[in-house]
Amino acid sequence: MRLLLIITFVGLISNVQSQNWDQLTNFPGGSRDDGCSFTIDNVVYCGTGRDSSFAMQPDFYSFNLLTEQWDTIGAMPFATRRQYSSSATYNSEGYVFGGFNHFGEYLNDLWRYSPTTNSWDYLGQAPFEGRSGMQSFVIGQIFFVVGGRTANQVATNEVWGYHFVDHTWQSFSPVPGDGIWRGFGVVNGDIGIVGMGSDSTNSKRGEIYFYDLALDQWTYDPSIDTEPMTYPAAGMINNRLLLYGGEDTLGVNRNDFRYLDISTMTWNTMNSFPQEARRGVMTFCSSSDFYITTGLTSTTRINETWVARSVASKDEVEQISNLHVYVSNDIVTITGDVEAFHMYNGYGAEIPLISIAPGKFQLPAGLPVGMYICTGFEEGKMLNGKLIIQ
Repeated sequence: MRLLLIITFVGLISNVQSQNWDQLTNFPGGSRDDGCSFTIDNVVYCGTGRDSSFAMQPDFYSFNLLTEQWDTIGAMPFATRRQYSSSATYNSEGYVFGGFNHFGEYLNDLWRYSPTTNSWDYLGQAPFEGRSGMQSFVIGQIFFVVGGRTANQVATNEVWGYHFVDHTWQSFSPVPGDGIWRGFGVVNGDIGIVGMGSDSTNSKRGEIYFYDLALDQWTYDPSIDTEPMTYPAAGMINNRLLLYGGEDTLGVNRNDFRYLDISTMTWNTMNSFPQEARRGVMTFCSSSDFYITTGLTSTTRINETWVARSVASKDEVEQISNLHVYVSNDIVTITGDVEAFHMYNGYGAEIPLISIAPGKFQLPAGLPVGMYICTGFEEGKMLNGKLIIQ
């Protein structure tokens, strides 16, 4: 049984704006690729990576999303320079894990950056072998590290989570498939999303997987498979999984820019990047714009910074920024401040939903195929949508 939930707004007036690309001030640390970034409030921190002389770097720079200007911050210790790391944000501090260093070693160390002191703290090594090119996301108080390639040159499907509060690591259900590295990882509400990249045979992948921490379970919908690629740049804005570029199966960098609407599980095309295609960029988002900086063209590492503006219009940001809905294995998951959620059949009879956790409802067994009406309220706004069971 496949479930599709579509939420629409009563009386929504959408001011749709045309998405366009603008070039901004260059990344101040010089040309490089395969760095990492994390965002604290309205400031993004970008660093590490391999520069144009093939040297790996430990430096970091901050980018203010309000002024769109760069500044210098404290670097990681020089001996820790690396590329292909994973990064995260928790409690107004940034974290960098693992990667590949200048000695050819696969790393399993964790570092924490404090903007207050402008300094880095070493938090120790993980209880598993080092890896690079991981996919990552944060759900609640856990920093998830998915896949990556280890010293045996094989991509793994392992999933580990670092608990920010008690500083411990925990193993979780492995991601489906034969390993994944150099793909993407994002979070939408309390659902982790990873996909694409290469598997353990170095074959490029086009699958996308969704992770539910409450169930410790991955789900997969083959209808949203995309063209197999490594190095895709990904971000999340308003229930949209944004994807730029990547390297295709012919080894060609791509300039495609599109998004997957999570509510309807449909792909939508946006304006392609107007300059030479690049991979290994650092990516970050504001509430309405998608940014890329640095990267590698077919021949050259670069330091350019670009923004795709109006990926979501101002009205969309205001109206739907806190509403995300998923359906998997007969469980409806709602994130955001949605109140009085109800579901009705075509005759107006209410369907009994069992609340199994905040924002999670179990659908009744044997629910007939058909369309169901869903209602709720968010900050006083009435929501009206439909659930299709087919």
